Amino acid sequence: NWLCIATEGETVDKRELTRKMLIDAAETYDPENENPALLWPEHERCFGNAGEVLEVDWSEDDAGRVKLFARLCPSTDLIRANRDGQLLFTSVELTSDGNYRSTGRYYLEGLGVTNEPASVGTTRMRFNKRKDKYFIGNSVPLVINEVKEINMAGKDKAKSGWRSMFSIED
Repeated sequence: NWLCIATEGETVDKRELTRKMLIDAAETYDPENENPALLWPEHERCFGNAGEVLEVDWSEDDAGRVKLFARLCPSTDLIRANRDGQLLFTSVELTSDGNYRSTGRYYLEGLGVTNEPASVGTTRMRFNKRKDKYFIGNSVPLVINEVKEINMAGKDKAKSGWRSMFSIED
């Protein structure tokens, strides 16, 4: 799903996210041909990343402010932390000088995952478990329809449904 990762205007730490910055970030983001933005726990690079940003887009809200949206592919560590009530929000890392690769535009270079977002109006991350399967980004859930048991004589014996879960013989 799309998450709001930034909203135009003043941030909690008194920086200014301008309309141009957010629109540039959406229009220039190209993880196939440029560097993909990775998810960084508390903006720290020393522990490894927690996933990646798949897509970025923008729109205006009812008040006319630009909101930056992203689709994420989180790591299992981020999902676990999120379930434990940690790393709930995002914080954008844009090109600091607004001149990514001499283009004169901003680029989404990374995305912090944090409990203390600087940007207001961000969507709280929630990774949902539906029908006993996690849906993350574009991944396809693994579904096991049948479990086979190999007996000592080398013959396959198929078990299905709840009987296989509790090792009940047919």
